[in-house]
Amino acid sequence: MTRAARERLAAAIRTLVAHAVEADLEGPDSERASEALEKVVADLDALPRRGPKNPTKPEFEDLQQNFGYDPVVGKSNPIAPPVEITWGEDKVVHGHANLDRQYEGPPGYVHGAIIAAIFDLLLGMANAIAGNQGMTGTLTIKYRRPTPLKTDLDITARVIRTDGRKAFTSGEIRAGDVLCAECEGLFIALTPEMGAELFPNLNRG
Repeated sequence: MTRAARERLAAAIRTLVAHAVEADLEGPDSERASEALEKVVADLDALPRRGPKNPTKPEFEDLQQNFGYDPVVGKSNPIAPPVEITWGEDKVVHGHANLDRQYEGPPGYVHGAIIAAIFDLLLGMANAIAGNQGMTGTLTIKYRRPTPLKTDLDITARVIRTDGRKAFTSGEIRAGDVLCAECEGLFIALTPEMGAELFPNLNRG
């Protein structure tokens, strides 16, 4: 399946999930929808499976090549909002999202675990873009105000400093001028031995 086809399928499923969460379905309408979807699921069940992604260094010039299946930014992953991201020469990552009701926690607001996932990915990406490839050690999130659903959100992430294998990062999520959440992250670069243990099939070419 081509990337364009995967992204189209994921977009359709993403919209379907939003409808499944919000639509007021009853009786025959619900039955018809369930039967149609069960047929699609059966068709997809018959297809071969893809393997895990190869954990090579990301190609940031083509984000979806490495992050297409990511649950935060991957356009080929229907559970991703997805968060659209950009960055400049200052290596600050900028994200934009508008989260629908399938991401709801408190009534009308985004679930805190979704906020944490967004921070984890964008802070990690800021590290990688700055040349500090590593894995999450800790995330400390301060939820300043509830983050609203169905609202344009702006996210930023940047590297603050490095200390050996440690990279210290920060980020924030805003709805307009309102600071909704901020985060500090510690990321740890793997030693060659740790990389070989965790990712034995890593392409080191």
